Amino acid sequence: MSSYVVDPKTINIILNGISYASHYKRNYPPIHSPDEHDQDYPWMHSLLYVKDKHDCEMLGQSLYDLNINATMQRYPSNTINTLPGSYTDDTHTALATFSFTHVPTDKYRVYRAIKEYLYQCSEGDADDLELFEAISNWCDALAHNIANDFIDEQYPDKTGW
Repeated sequence: MSSYVVDPKTINIILNGISYASHYKRNYPPIHSPDEHDQDYPWMHSLLYVKDKHDCEMLGQSLYDLNINATMQRYPSNTINTLPGSYTDDTHTALATFSFTHVPTDKYRVYRAIKEYLYQCSEGDADDLELFEAISNWCDALAHNIANDFIDEQYPDKTGW
C-alpha cells in the first residue's frame, strides 16, 4: 500500500463538517462536548468536538500530524520534506503546512475527504491511535446518516417496504 500526506484542504473539509456537527447536531452525526453527558450515547465522538477556530486549528494540526506519522512509517527513509504529498511549491522542497480555513462543504464531501484521509493514515500503528479511531467511528456514523437520507428519499412514506 502506498501513502501520502493529504492536502490541507482535505483536512479543512473534514474540520468544517466536524465544526458543524459540534454546534448544530443536525444533518451530521452529533459530536458532543466532553462536558455533555448523554445517557444513551456517552461515546458520541467527544474527542472530535470543536468549540471555536482555535480548537479547529489544534484538531486540524493533530490530524495532519497523524497523517505525517503514518506516511513516515510507510517511508521511513524519507524526511518530512521528502514525503509524498502536497507541497508549498513546484520544487517539492517544503511540505505544505496546515492552517484552518472555512470552506463550504456538505456531508458527502466530508465523507469522501475522511475516507481519503483514513486510507492515507492506515500505515504502521497510526490506525491504532485514539484520534484515528474517533474519526473512523464518526465516518461510519456519517455513512449511516447518508444512507438513511437516501432511503428516506427513496421511500418517504415507507410503503415501498
